Amino acid sequence: MAADVYGLLARAAMRAADHPLAVAMLARAGALRPDDPQSLNALGYVMANQGVKLAEAQGYIEQALKSEPESPMILDSLGWVLYRQGHVQQALKYLQDAFNRMPDPDVRRRFRDKDPLGKAVSEVLERALSYTMQEGFDQVIADDVL
Repeated sequence: MAADVYGLLARAAMRAADHPLAVAMLARAGALRPDDPQSLNALGYVMANQGVKLAEAQGYIEQALKSEPESPMILDSLGWVLYRQGHVQQALKYLQDAFNRMPDPDVRRRFRDKDPLGKAVSEVLERALSYTMQEGFDQVIADDVL
């Protein structure tokens, strides 16, 4: 139950844009539930989103993925942390997998950074999301990125 309280406090901290507090609360929740993939993923994602301790964030997300290898949200988080570390090709692989499992607007917003590469990837993902799944995400990515 205490882990749930820390999780709620983390959400409140994120809404208040107090990301260091959110990380601290998620770390406490994770300490109480060290094998909970959702807690691990949330902690890794928030850290990646803030650009802090990216290798550590990736470790949390990869640990979560071991428990739930089919989770689109965890795959998306892994793609995001890889992108934040500059591993764009690897990131696209995980983001594509997440998208194919559950087309989600969160995938497209991952690349809205101000840098030119982030903008280009964002535009590709926006275009891909405008197509129906039958037209194939793979082909859009292959045409525009690879």
